[in-house]
Amino acid sequence: METGKPSGLGRGLAGILGDALTYERAPEVSNLLGIRSTPEVRKLATSLALTALAEGFGAEGVVVVSRAVAGSLATVASRLPEGWSGLDAEGFELAGRLWAALGNPDLEFEQLELGELHLLICRQQSAAGPLAAAMVRPSAFDDQEQRLVARLVRSVALAVNGGNEVPADASIRVLAKEADDGVLADATHRQFTIEYPYRDYDAFFAMAGGDALIDSVATMLSVIDPNHRIVLMTARPDWIADRTLAWVEEHNLRWDLLIMRGWGDYSPSREYKRRSLNMLRQVGFDVQLALDDDRRNVAMFETEGVPCVYIHSGYFD
Repeated sequence: METGKPSGLGRGLAGILGDALTYERAPEVSNLLGIRSTPEVRKLATSLALTALAEGFGAEGVVVVSRAVAGSLATVASRLPEGWSGLDAEGFELAGRLWAALGNPDLEFEQLELGELHLLICRQQSAAGPLAAAMVRPSAFDDQEQRLVARLVRSVALAVNGGNEVPADASIRVLAKEADDGVLADATHRQFTIEYPYRDYDAFFAMAGGDALIDSVATMLSVIDPNHRIVLMTARPDWIADRTLAWVEEHNLRWDLLIMRGWGDYSPSREYKRRSLNMLRQVGFDVQLALDDDRRNVAMFETEGVPCVYIHSGYFD
């Protein structure tokens, strides 16, 4: 394909994020790892994950497909221009690769060359069946990016549940609150692992499953208007996602979305949460209230126009 004059697949994929040759990879990408409750939440969660896929990696195009009847592909979600058609050789190859991925339960992700483009294929299992995702851009995906993309595709798989449909402009009122240590979970018993001068954050997070519940905050969540959705936004790393979800379920907490730090994200908590807040807003979430135990995060939320209740944990004194 000639730069600036793509055809077929290239026509459909070019231009989503501008000039792909000038993109700068974002090293930190939020991961959406837990979705339940209403169709509206699931659809917006899918959009949120796709936004992270499209904007966090400089991709020219992103598409997620499932199996349809008669051996064809059904588009679950996409970030492709209107009128895209894969009717040239590369378009047929992309469709073939996606179909093969759907039928390969051992595949998590693989990288291929597609003309002058690099194609990353990921597969995840959803409740409705297998999903396959494709991302295309001129430069290769490194190992870290491949793992991050696979996790975000997992988010889409978790969100997909049959044919749920809501209006494209759907907006949901949400309460964004800290899911981690000091607001819902009492991490006092593991604070010694991060005391100066020997701060071992891996050990700190590894002990997260044994936290006691902070009952007053949990009770507050239970009495919030049921028309509001609960977003658990935590600075915990996503490698303890399963442990975090198990703890949330053990205590029967009310929640709709869980957002955790992606692999390799070492940015300050307030910056990570600012990015996550902006992503929520981009896909239609109307964030009305936040709770946090770090005054720096409280200041960030209020600067962004979201009232924030300060929960005193003592960790930041």
